[in-house]
Amino acid sequence: MTVALALTLLGLIAGSVLLADLRTPHGSAGDDPPSVAVIIPARNEAHSLPNLLASLRTQSLVPGQVLVVDDGSTDATAPIAAAAGAEVLHAPPLPAGWVGKSWACQAGSRHARGDMLVFLDADTVLAPDGLERIVASWQRESPDGLLSVQPFHTTSAGYEQLSAYPNLLTMMAPGAFAAGRTSWSPVAYGPCLVTSVEAYRSVGGHEVVAGEVIEDIHLARAYGAAGREVRALAGGSAISFRMYPEGFGRLVEGWTKNLAGGPRLVSSVPMVASVAWVVASIVVASDLARAVVAAAWTGDVPGLPVALWVLASAQTTVLLRRIGRFAWWAGPAFPVLLAGFVVLFARSALHRTLGRTVRWHDRSVAVRVR
Repeated sequence: MTVALALTLLGLIAGSVLLADLRTPHGSAGDDPPSVAVIIPARNEAHSLPNLLASLRTQSLVPGQVLVVDDGSTDATAPIAAAAGAEVLHAPPLPAGWVGKSWACQAGSRHARGDMLVFLDADTVLAPDGLERIVASWQRESPDGLLSVQPFHTTSAGYEQLSAYPNLLTMMAPGAFAAGRTSWSPVAYGPCLVTSVEAYRSVGGHEVVAGEVIEDIHLARAYGAAGREVRALAGGSAISFRMYPEGFGRLVEGWTKNLAGGPRLVSSVPMVASVAWVVASIVVASDLARAVVAAAWTGDVPGLPVALWVLASAQTTVLLRRIGRFAWWAGPAFPVLLAGFVVLFARSALHRTLGRTVRWHDRSVAVRVR
């Protein structure tokens, strides 16, 4: 075995190790569960909000309050929320230095009633026992701190498959799901955040991350700095979401906003392991491309590049099935999706380096280097 082949295989193994412990919400909240306030920051979410609110009406653990914080929507977000029985709070105008989502969450927390806060993105959907399982996991793993859940990612349109690698790396790079549950820097996933009111207020709430585009990881760091437990789970069957159903352009803007900032916020060991997995996948894809070109001229198909492509395709298929519902062809077509990821990451890095903005929920959001 050559050194290059050994390094490629080690890189592929690193990817599986980083997602070896995908813990999901489970358990019962008990006979005397805490009172729960669900806070949903929403700006122009008329298309996705009904699904979440419908799922909240079927919960085995009934939330004491469902509060939709309308962050200056120009569509029917507020009337749709009210018609579905949610309490609607119109957030005050966005102050200077604040990012919209953090401002809406902070505003919602001030009007929340209950012992604990569950912040949910408007595009999430809960299973009938999803909220209870999430609350039970919080009670068990971080009752004095912060629990977050990265939802199971469902897709429909072909372009949505381009989120495959960004989502895999979002879960790999922080090391939150690595074998052995090694403790790295605190990390959280913004679509679902769970905390007690007391803990949230003690760390300063979203005010401490007012201007951060990637507010979830910064909030996790605030909890960690305060000596409070920070835990992350995968959504599994408890909670899901569909990212960027509005179209290809929204997907590009969304990942441009988020991708290149993440590596600066996670620990070096899982980050290096994630890079090793990406590099190994690029090597496999490149060798396959060269083999195909050579076969077109000679008629001979080298066995090793094809064997490595089969191996990497199988691994990618298995990993994607563990974090979401992607197209059947996403694994075999990983070279194409990987190329798309490289382009998205380069665009995000360029925007951050040049201080450019993206349009997000009809606002210009600065993609800054932090």
